[in-house]
Amino acid sequence: MVALAFALLAVNMTSGVEEATDATVRAAGTTTAPPAAPPPVASPAFPELASYAGRTSGRKAGEATVEIAIRNGAVTAYLCDGKKLESWLGGSAKGSSMTLRGKGTNELTGTLRDGTVSGAVSVGGARWQFSADRGQAPAAERRAAKAAAATAPNAISPTAPQPTAPQPNTRQPNAPEPAGTDAASTATAGATTWGAGR
Repeated sequence: MVALAFALLAVNMTSGVEEATDATVRAAGTTTAPPAAPPPVASPAFPELASYAGRTSGRKAGEATVEIAIRNGAVTAYLCDGKKLESWLGGSAKGSSMTLRGKGTNELTGTLRDGTVSGAVSVGGARWQFSADRGQAPAAERRAAKAAAATAPNAISPTAPQPTAPQPNTRQPNAPEPAGTDAASTATAGATTWGAGR
């Protein structure tokens, strides 16, 4: 009988310890903060020198080519379908985004993600989505190069007069002036010519 009483007492004590441990774990779980979410990964910024080429999507008249050239933050874009649609746009790239403007309300907005520029372009009131990957953009590159050359420091216009080096003075000191270069000779020559005309 005594042995049975001790056995029951041991079982009750063990159950009490387990319940207390469970309660402690539950209480600890309610006070522990959940793990913080990782910060969002920022998209890489546009490079200083890059070209992208792609096409629009959703044009009923046939898709158009999109070319984008970036030169030191300045962006030139060209949109053409080889038929009637043609538009030049320009602007700047900031971070991973660009906003370009063209004639009237023409506009191109794009975002760089995983090496691809995607966004929307609107021309003449119509708007289409586009996507462009790294590649050659001949028309946009030529125009961007011309714009960069025109705005470069110390740029010289091909039609501007070119500076000439000063000519060395080869006349010896105390040498007589060449005939016809002094004031008296000039006056005499003028008088003679005037007299001959009468």
